Amino acid sequence: MLSKNRFLGDAEAKQLLEQGRHAELRESQRCAKLAALRAALASPGADDGVQIEGNLDLVSREHVEGWAWTPSLPDHRCDVSVWLGNDFLASGNASGYREDLEKAGKGDGCHQYKLFYPAQLPVDADLSAIEVKVEGTRLVLCRH
Repeated sequence: MLSKNRFLGDAEAKQLLEQGRHAELRESQRCAKLAALRAALASPGADDGVQIEGNLDLVSREHVEGWAWTPSLPDHRCDVSVWLGNDFLASGNASGYREDLEKAGKGDGCHQYKLFYPAQLPVDADLSAIEVKVEGTRLVLCRH
């Protein structure tokens, strides 16, 4: 098994294909894309160079739903986390398929997140204070 932090050269990638180890090759490619995104976000002027688009479509006492994607890396799936003030509620990957996203030109349309909290929020919880953040960035997705 490959280390998650190890990136493959062309010869190694070809060898994995020949051995039928497609999952390991995909994981290495995913890690390489994520590293490229993180490097781009960490570079000076990253706010000008890497664009992330998304929305917080629904907030309830049980879960949130929305979408997030990076146009410059259309196959990348953004990791998002849900917060109520300083309280962490949930995290996950924006990788669910939505036909409307694909029709709108948002890559292959697989950029939806639907994250459930471990427990239902109390009736007096301020749902307007819930934030969904794109991991590795300062971006907070808003309701539009």
